[in-house]
Amino acid sequence: ALALLLLLGAVLLRDQRAAIPARMGVALIAAIACNLIAEGYGLQRFPQPVAIALILGEGAISGFFWLFVRSWFDDEAHFGWFSWS
Repeated sequence: ALALLLLLGAVLLRDQRAAIPARMGVALIAAIACNLIAEGYGLQRFPQPVAIALILGEGAISGFFWLFVRSWFDDEAHFGWFSWS
């Protein structure tokens, strides 16, 4: 699953680097990868800074999903500080 996520993220960055939905998709993919790593290996195996980064990545899934869907379906989407609330 991690290899497929890495491949999808690499293809998005290679082909659609300037598109906002692609960037939000890569951020969502990274957050999902954090979830897969944390759940698959367990947080006890990692040093504390890495475990904290994985937990923050897991927690960001819903926010990145919201931004990805918003950028995908709204052609005029502009993201600023108000997008995060």
